[in-house]
Amino acid sequence: MHRLVRPTPVAIPTLPRTLGISVVAETASEASRQALLLMAAEQQGTTPGQVPGMDSAARLVVKTPQGIEILYTAAMEPWLEY
Repeated sequence: MHRLVRPTPVAIPTLPRTLGISVVAETASEASRQALLLMAAEQQGTTPGQVPGMDSAARLVVKTPQGIEILYTAAMEPWLEY
């Protein structure tokens, strides 16, 4: 006779994950280049303001264990002021 026992559930820690990046730049290729810089920086745990060569307005949408966070670069702030 075999008895199946369901193990106690264990919480699996989840890391923040980027859901989307928007960059406003002079050209589409420059926006793409800066978005790639932001994606690489996010994987290394760098904040958008610490990314070298990032001078355009950008928005990052990140899923964290606490919920959804929206991060902006300093260049995006004038766009947000009403």
